[in-house]
Amino acid sequence: MNNSFELDKGKLFVSGLHWQALSGGPSEVKAEVEKLAALEGFDLAVWRVSSVQQVGFADTKKGFKAGMMSAAAVVSKTIDEEEDVRDFLCGIPLPDGRYLYVAQSEGVILPDGDSIGTAEEVRGRMLADMSVGKDWEKIYAPAAWGMDGAVERAFEDFLPQKNGKVDYRHKWWALKPIKTSFKAVAKIIVPILGLSMLLGGGVIYYKRWQAEKERAAAAAAAAAMADANAPAPIVHPWKNKAKAQPFGSNCVRALRASTSVFSGNWVTKTFTCSADAGISTTAWHKADGAWIEHIRAVVPNVRFAPDGMTATVTNPLIVGGGEDESLVEEMGRTEHLMSAAQRLGVMLSVTAIQAQVLAPLPGATPDQPQTQPMWKELKWSIQKSTLAADEVLPLLDGAGFRVDQIVANYKEGVFTWDMEGIQYVQP
Repeated sequence: MNNSFELDKGKLFVSGLHWQALSGGPSEVKAEVEKLAALEGFDLAVWRVSSVQQVGFADTKKGFKAGMMSAAAVVSKTIDEEEDVRDFLCGIPLPDGRYLYVAQSEGVILPDGDSIGTAEEVRGRMLADMSVGKDWEKIYAPAAWGMDGAVERAFEDFLPQKNGKVDYRHKWWALKPIKTSFKAVAKIIVPILGLSMLLGGGVIYYKRWQAEKERAAAAAAAAAMADANAPAPIVHPWKNKAKAQPFGSNCVRALRASTSVFSGNWVTKTFTCSADAGISTTAWHKADGAWIEHIRAVVPNVRFAPDGMTATVTNPLIVGGGEDESLVEEMGRTEHLMSAAQRLGVMLSVTAIQAQVLAPLPGATPDQPQTQPMWKELKWSIQKSTLAADEVLPLLDGAGFRVDQIVANYKEGVFTWDMEGIQYVQP
């Protein structure tokens, strides 16, 4: 496993767990963990109980085994007990030359804040997290990385000691099997189906039922199209456009996970996520003393402008699907957007887009009035937000709210965010 390391013989630590805060009380935690595990397919977990209850999930199919010790849990618990710090970024060297990265916010290890990588990968991720506008209480990093106020520590410094040696008798850091009960699975699936499908191969039946519904809908649509006099179905444009909240999360996750944002002595300009194209684009400009060979060594597929002063690279980006939800009335929706923007402290612009006339229905005569769309489009945009997209978009999200592009602008060590898209409403 490339996300594990051995400290002493037979003592294996792992990273890459999926961390999740728990909302239930002491009597509800077990059931909550079982439900989450069943939903995501996890079968191992390690618990962290401090001011916030949280659990790190793992999957044996990915090489994790019971008894392996969570490196992130060790770091989180030690910092909590020694310094009572809830928000921190930690990049520390491991015995094999790689680096462990742990990111914790509001007392909870981030879902993607538990990883192992090279020095460049971890430093780049840390710089990205430091630039999203959050005030981190503590930074742990090597002095050579040049981060103001950072504390340098080795992984061994976080481990419990006894008589000058690591005390491995503790069990709280070890992955343990999750025995998901039938009852826990039922609590997940029954509300989704709305009926008692768990008996007699219910899940298989539900999938077949879904497939039959889709085939019936396709057949009905084909029959309607075959009728020359039948009007063509109107396709709602928001159906196939990226929903704002998941797209924003995917964009920020891609930025944080990128190993090439800070590369080869070139200065980062922008990180752009394009929903329609399904790509992310990183752009740099040449710094004094930087050469093309410097960035080419780190980003082999980089492209340069004709003058050699700017460089870009594109990568695939998970966009996520849309939804053909019912729209809401314009006044109430715009009021919600403006109210959310005020609470966030961002400047939101909303302007109406001129309605496009739809194509005439089959059989229509020239003197018949042209068909107007049954919806209205509002162009929205946010400029220079100090809050990241995954912090802004959840509060703005709602029926018919779609995003086209997100741009993270890097300047003087800080990212600011531009976002734009379409809000579809009832006219």
